[in-house]
Formats: sequence, C-alpha cells, structure tokens
Amino acid sequence: IEQLTPLRKPRICLYHVFNSNGYELLALPFIKDTVIDEYRKDDPNMEFQCWDPSEMKTLVRISQLHKFIAFNIKSGDEADMALIIHAHHVVNQVITMLEQEVDVCRTKGMTIKDAYSMQNANPEQDTNQFIASQIDVD
Repeated sequence: IEQLTPLRKPRICLYHVFNSNGYELLALPFIKDTVIDEYRKDDPNMEFQCWDPSEMKTLVRISQLHKFIAFNIKSGDEADMALIIHAHHVVNQVITMLEQEVDVCRTKGMTIKDAYSMQNANPEQDTNQFIASQIDVD
C-alpha cells in the first residue's frame, strides 16, 4: 500500500463535533465544491470511487468527552486534565497525518481545546445545553 500514490489527493472537509454521545472527528468528501454526507459510488465529480458514510465518516470518537470535561472542571485533578490534553493531541496528530495523504480543504467545528475553554467559562452550564450551543455543521 505504501507504493500506491494517487494522481490527485482526494479533498475532504473535517468536522469537530460534540453530540450526546461525546466527541467525534468526521470526514466528508466534496462533489465539485459541495460537501456531501451521503453514499456515492462511481461519481465522476468525486475524488473517491466510493464513499460510504456509515464506514468512512467517523475518524475518531471519544465517548462522553463533554461530560468528562465538565467533571474535570468541577472536581478533576491533574491526571484528568492530562487525559483531556492527550485527547486533544491525538486528534491533532490524526489531522496532521491526514493532511499528508488527503487534501483537507476545510476544518470546522469546536475543537477539544475550544470545548474545554467554553465549558470552563460556563462551568454551571448543563452539558446538553453546551452541545446544543455549538451545533453548526454546514
């Protein structure tokens, strides 16, 4: 697989998403200049031969991260904070590796660092309200 080099790197858009299950880093392809979130196969306007969101969309998932951040802010310790920082670094490493293999045209959404800052600024805010406040996936 190391010997295969695509003629052109496929374009993707990355989304940092917090939802009721936790945090996810999602990838979505482009058709022409439009990001899609649906199954496509053999579409000449897409750089992937086949795109199946059920198999390919979710790159990273960290269950209940928003709740763990809230716990850490209220009663966590240095070890808890280290786990959050580690999660942030892991996601950034995945993005850096992706950028070497595909054309990451856009990155949207609230990063783990942003989510921590926002929750830390509003520690009494319910985690479900936090999720609702950041939903902005175009």
